[in-house]
Amino acid sequence: MNAQARNVKMACIATLVFGVIALAVSILFITQFPTNVRSYVSTVDSVAMIYLGFQGARMINVPSNAAKIMQSSSVIVLLSFVCGAFLMISPDKIILQLIIGGLGLVLPLLVFVLSRKMVVAQNKA
Repeated sequence: MNAQARNVKMACIATLVFGVIALAVSILFITQFPTNVRSYVSTVDSVAMIYLGFQGARMINVPSNAAKIMQSSSVIVLLSFVCGAFLMISPDKIILQLIIGGLGLVLPLLVFVLSRKMVVAQNKA
């Protein structure tokens, strides 16, 4: 495994781990505030991060799959942007939901950038 694939794999694993932690916190928010929509939005964001982290870490074992990871991470970045904006705009903010919204956007964006860098390097060779 080359250095670029290893970087993508580490970013995917970080996304997976943060997604699992964020899902646990989101479920806790749902049990505490069952009528709050932001709890469900953070759950959707967490599940998207888990999906990207698991699929990306599994698929990057074959370096030619970097383009597929880039495509799926672009969709997750868009979803995370919408979820993060919804979590940050609300008037009564909970700090953990802000962290989930912020890192939920940064980590998939990191996976996208690293996989894009790998695809560009593969196309040059």
